Amino acid sequence: MIIKKKRKDDLNLKFEYLKISKNTLIVLIVAAGVSLFALGILFSVGYNIKGDAWIGIGSANYIGKHQIKPIDYGKDRNYPIFWGYIIFGLASLTGIPFMNTNALLAPFCYLSITSMYLFIKSILKNYNENYAVLSTILISIYGGFFCFYPLIINQWGSISHYTFRSQFNFDYKTFAYLLLYISISLFFIKSDEDFDMTSKKFYRSEDFKVLFLSSYVLVIAFMIYMIPLIIGIYIIFLNCFFSERINIKRRFQSFKLHLILLFILFFIFDISADFFLSHLYYKKYSKYFDFPKIFNKFTFTYGSFIGLILFISFIKFIRTKSLLDRYKKHSKLNVNPKYLFILLLSLFTIFVLINVYNIIFIFYTYKYIFFLENYWYYAIIYIFLYIGIIGIIGIYLSYFCFKKYRDLFYFLTSWVIISISYSLYLFFIITFDTFQSYEINSYYYLGAINWFEKNWFSAIPAFSTLASIGSIELLNFLKYSKKISRFHIGFRNRNFIYLFKLSVVSLLIITSYSNVLIGGAIQGNIDEKLTEAEANVLGWVTENLNYDSRILIENDYEIHCIISSFFERDSCYFLPNYGGKTGLFYINNPYLEQLDEIKRRNVEYAIFYDDHPGASSNDIDFIDNYLLPEIYSKELYRYKNLAVYYAPEIEDIGVYELRDYNGTFSFDNDEIGAIPLGWNVSLASNKCYIKILGSYLSHRKIMQIFDNDVTVNAYATQNFNSPQAFGTIEFWIFHSYPSNNVKFGLAGKGLFGPLFLIRSDGWFFHDGVTYRTIPYVEKPSAYKWHHVRIDFESGNNGYLGLNPKKYRIFVNGINSGELDFKGSPISIENFVIETDITEKEYENLYLDAIGYSWDLNYDIGDNLFYSSIKS
Repeated sequence: MIIKKKRKDDLNLKFEYLKISKNTLIVLIVAAGVSLFALGILFSVGYNIKGDAWIGIGSANYIGKHQIKPIDYGKDRNYPIFWGYIIFGLASLTGIPFMNTNALLAPFCYLSITSMYLFIKSILKNYNENYAVLSTILISIYGGFFCFYPLIINQWGSISHYTFRSQFNFDYKTFAYLLLYISISLFFIKSDEDFDMTSKKFYRSEDFKVLFLSSYVLVIAFMIYMIPLIIGIYIIFLNCFFSERINIKRRFQSFKLHLILLFILFFIFDISADFFLSHLYYKKYSKYFDFPKIFNKFTFTYGSFIGLILFISFIKFIRTKSLLDRYKKHSKLNVNPKYLFILLLSLFTIFVLINVYNIIFIFYTYKYIFFLENYWYYAIIYIFLYIGIIGIIGIYLSYFCFKKYRDLFYFLTSWVIISISYSLYLFFIITFDTFQSYEINSYYYLGAINWFEKNWFSAIPAFSTLASIGSIELLNFLKYSKKISRFHIGFRNRNFIYLFKLSVVSLLIITSYSNVLIGGAIQGNIDEKLTEAEANVLGWVTENLNYDSRILIENDYEIHCIISSFFERDSCYFLPNYGGKTGLFYINNPYLEQLDEIKRRNVEYAIFYDDHPGASSNDIDFIDNYLLPEIYSKELYRYKNLAVYYAPEIEDIGVYELRDYNGTFSFDNDEIGAIPLGWNVSLASNKCYIKILGSYLSHRKIMQIFDNDVTVNAYATQNFNSPQAFGTIEFWIFHSYPSNNVKFGLAGKGLFGPLFLIRSDGWFFHDGVTYRTIPYVEKPSAYKWHHVRIDFESGNNGYLGLNPKKYRIFVNGINSGELDFKGSPISIENFVIETDITEKEYENLYLDAIGYSWDLNYDIGDNLFYSSIKS
């Protein structure tokens, strides 16, 4: 329209009818179908599919906030920031929060098909138009053998990365590749034009404006996502290099101008963005090459541009001077291409058969074990599967393209080779460089293969074009070949031809598009969705918390990645630690000994689920019984089962109100580090001890029982001054390893009356035969003190309404009801507590404020009261 305006043509868009070719109509129908498909996924998912789609819009959270520039936000990220500006603009125009705008773009997936058609048609502009139509359709349904193969080995539901980006989810990568195809299309449309770069008229011509627009669009694609820049440059270069002789000079001249314009536009945008583009270019591409330290982001970035322009000039000189043709003419090597094709296809057939054997026999015999131990088989099978039925057809039928359009064949095959080689290079770099600090296993190979797939799919248009040309030419060959008619197999019969075509189309649908449907179903699966609660909490967090806020997120890697995209890098932390610096606590150490991390990193906010999906019992216990009541005590926002909490007194972490609880044994007069006075202890190993500690979690002067020996146990007894026929004993107990057993009880003459067991699944009493769960009492928590009270009656005194040989236990005030003694002691003479002889790691078993009802200075309930000091 801009060009038309410059021509001073009428821009009246009113029309009564529009003429389009039947081929264009077919592509538009396919595009409409893809748009409906994307809408179906969107309606099912509701919000963005988890993953990188959220990362691209993270910078939108920084726009308009004066504390930090979005450009500064992006310098430590792996992705450009400019998609955030686009989304923010769309949000402002539509009134929809920028978090949801990205998902609403899904219907625009039809642009992926139409731009791909434009791209293929610009490549095949001098060839049969049917090639471009069929190529576009094959690209849109490109898939592997995954409908036959039960191993899902990528995050896109075993479909191609291109299919996922172009048909399921319109995000910043989709838009960047869309701009890539438009940029190359614009270049190809004008690359054959003859022009004089020294003429002033040329820079006012339509040819220059189209080439300028092509360079501009490619720079914008790079500003949104990094990878298309490299892909665009090598596709254009290969097209120029393998063009027909009469077009070589023109195309290289256009390419040189394209690069110069690209260089100028890149420099202008780089200055405007405070050299963010050169920073990104250096960060993303320099790490894959071992350059001397003299190269910084400026010398590397602009040096590579200048070097590329000089390289193109040198290649242009070689091609235009026909040096390659002279070499071929004087070369003594003369190989019939037909035999060379037979040799290559024979090798490829062997490769196919080996992989088919591996897939069928090895997988079904050894299942996943074989792949976990044989990574290279895993990688090779993965690559084979992703070549897919269309890629294999393209390889086998490429001879028809070679026979009829040799320059096009060289261009397409070199495109495939370069794409796969570039992707393999990244695969090796990521596998042996990025993961060199890890033990290489299938998990990290899968991550590297994931990067291979992200880059190699740029070869899909080339594979599809070879398959398209080969298929159409094969049908023509079968239709008109006199040799085949001699065998009287009926290929001239019209019904047979229709049946054959229908069979071929059905095979393509079954082996290719079925994967798209399967992948779409997987993308709509609950595992790939944000729940309504997650989306609403995410929206509230981005709108109400500062960009530099620190947030603790429970047990959800995807939510962590999404929220961290909207805040400063390394501002969001896991509970527990999944590896690396994003974990707040190390799972192998007691959480309570790591609380200073919350204060040191100023983690003021937390996001916890009510039902804690996927969390371990230890994490649930820590959240519900310590973090929520003690630290993140203020709820800021809730949506259904997910809530945002705030730590109002984060500066007080590590500063406790020490409470000196009353009791017969409150250990006030005991020395710290000494064995408690009035207690008999049994320590059969130097790995066990019982001593007095100064404090622990607000309790002052307490008794610690430590057992770290699996062959013996720690045993403590407090003998009463006189036998007691009835009475009450109460105390505080803290046990941070409830998975290990702790026994305590009341005994007389070696016979237990009340006998109890604490472990992670509950509080238990011994009924004389076995341990049974204490009624009504909740499971023990590893992160809080528990108050225990035991009323007992060994005689017939009716103490507190108890019958003979009966007792009741209160845990945190909850009454168990009347229970039977284990044995039949005449009276109770001592209180006993011991660790299990087969367990260890009881370093956090503590007792405090033990009170007896027969103590004249103690009344029942006294140990619920305390005096306090700050410490």
